[in-house]
Amino acid sequence: MNGNQEFYSNHDLTKTNFPLRWDPLFLPFGFTLLEVMIALAILSLLMFALQSPVEHFHRIVFNQQIESDVSMSVQRAQLLLKSELVQAGYGMLSSDQEGAFEIRDGILSFKADLNLDGALNHSREKIAYRFDAERQMLLRKSGRGNYQRFVAGLHYLRFEYWTPSANDSTALCLKITTQVLEQQGMRETVLCPFSF
Repeated sequence: MNGNQEFYSNHDLTKTNFPLRWDPLFLPFGFTLLEVMIALAILSLLMFALQSPVEHFHRIVFNQQIESDVSMSVQRAQLLLKSELVQAGYGMLSSDQEGAFEIRDGILSFKADLNLDGALNHSREKIAYRFDAERQMLLRKSGRGNYQRFVAGLHYLRFEYWTPSANDSTALCLKITTQVLEQQGMRETVLCPFSF
C-alpha cells in the first residue's frame, strides 16, 4: 500500500443519485420567483379587500365612543344643573317657583347658594348656562366671570319653560332638549319642583 490509504466506495458511477422522473414529494429547488410574486399579489388583493370593512368597523366603534362620552357629559351636566337649582331654592314649597330661574335669549340663569350660608346675594352665586351653536358646546358662567366650556360635542341644546298641564300653571318646570349627534333624535329632560 505504499503508505497511501485507498478508499473504496460502493457507488456505481453510472447511476445517478437523483430520480429521473418528476416526483411531487421531492422538490429540489423550492418556489420560483413567479410563484412568490403571484402569492404576494393574491395576498395584497385580500388585504385590500379586508381593509374597508375593518376601517368601517373602527369608525363605527369610534363614533359610538364619542356619542357615549358626550351623552355621559350631558347627564353629568344635568345632574349638576339640578343640584344647583335645588340650591337656588327651586323645588322647595316655600320658594317662589316663577323667580327661581330665568330663560332669556337661550340663556338659563339663576342664583344658587353655593357656599351654603342661606343667602343668595353674593356675586359668585349667580350662575348662567348658554349653548353656543357655532362651537357646539354648553358654556357655564358663575358670578362675574366669563363663560367656560362645560360640555363639548353637542349638536343642539335648548332651555325652555314647561308646565305639566295646560290647566295647571302653578308648577313651572324647566325642559332641556338635547341632541348629541345630528343623525340622532332629540332627547328631552324635564326638571320640575317637588310635589308633596
